[in-house]
Amino acid sequence: MSRKEAGSQAAESDNELHFSFVELLFSLAVAEIALRFADVVDNAGPKFLEAECWPAYCHLLLALLLITTSWIGWGKASRARRNIHLSSVYSPDFAELMIDVFLVVVYFVLVRKTETVDADLNVNLSMRPEAVCLAAVFILYFMWDFISKFPLRMSRDGTPYGWKPILTRGKTSLTCALLALIAAVYSWHVATSVYQVIAFDLSAMGLIILFRELKEAGSHCPVGWQWWRVIVSAAIYAIPIALIRYIP
Repeated sequence: MSRKEAGSQAAESDNELHFSFVELLFSLAVAEIALRFADVVDNAGPKFLEAECWPAYCHLLLALLLITTSWIGWGKASRARRNIHLSSVYSPDFAELMIDVFLVVVYFVLVRKTETVDADLNVNLSMRPEAVCLAAVFILYFMWDFISKFPLRMSRDGTPYGWKPILTRGKTSLTCALLALIAAVYSWHVATSVYQVIAFDLSAMGLIILFRELKEAGSHCPVGWQWWRVIVSAAIYAIPIALIRYIP
């Protein structure tokens, strides 16, 4: 076997190792959502459909949407990449793996911070875990984009990426991180009722969908039906936040 063939096989092995490890973490995060949902239903008993339980359900739906869209985006990006090498902790590929792990840790934190409900429907309402975790996720997305398209890294054709891919890929993550921070600051001391927390979670879901739609458009301006998807997603984000101070 030639050195080139051996290197290619090693890279394929690293690809499979990276993908399998992160795939397992995503699966565990989704399983945690199921467990938390079961806890809420079990603790609330026959009152599990009362309004006090819905912030927890919306929180878990938000986490499920975030993890699912993240898995889709990560899977597409991973399959489209060149071969990776995990032989050194100082390599960009290892840094990408660490960011993947950090992301899943944030997903776990988001799920674990779901509102708890007891048999008397006492609930610890808060939108702050969602706000902090969502902003952290978008910042980590930008870091992943930056490392994966670092200007000095080589593309498939053997030339350096340069700055354009980072600006193209990273602007969406930074924009959504900024929007997440704006929503958090605006709602931090306001979202204290059941319906206000639900409104914030709906806004966060809209931001997640908006991020995915903008990522799908890539460097191209949205066209046709894609424009409407972007507009609807932006509205789902903006309208609940704009009205949150007026919701009882």
